[in-house]
Amino acid sequence: MQFAINECGAARVLWAAICAGVAKLFGRTGVFYEMTGREVAGLDGFYGAEFDTYAHMGVRIPADPDGVCDEVERELGVRMMVVDANNINVEILGKSSSLPWSEDELKAMIADNPAGQGTELTPFILIRPLD
Repeated sequence: MQFAINECGAARVLWAAICAGVAKLFGRTGVFYEMTGREVAGLDGFYGAEFDTYAHMGVRIPADPDGVCDEVERELGVRMMVVDANNINVEILGKSSSLPWSEDELKAMIADNPAGQGTELTPFILIRPLD
C-alpha cells in the first residue's frame, strides 16, 4: 500500500479503495488497480518464503517494457513479451516490435496462464510453435 501511496498520493489511493469497495458490492473487481494505474497493478514480489532477499521488496514493471523486449531481441535474438498474467486477467505490458501476432492473438496464447502461480513467483515461459 505504501508503494501505491508513493506513486499516486494518499487521496487517490483512499478514493480508489472506497470505489473498489463499492464496486465489489456489485460484483466488479479490479477497480482499485484500474484507478491507481499500471505501475501499482504491476508491482510484484514480497516472496519471503521463496527468497529471503525479496521478503520486504517489490519488483516494479520495466519503465519501457516494449523497449526492454526489443533490447532482449537485439542482444539475444529472442522475441518476447512482458506479461502480467494471473487467474483473473492477462495483460501484455510490452512486446517485441517484430512479433507477427496481434495483441489479441498473443493474449490467447497465454489465456490459460500456462506457467501457473502456485508458488506466487514470476516465471519465465517459452511459447514456441509445434510442428
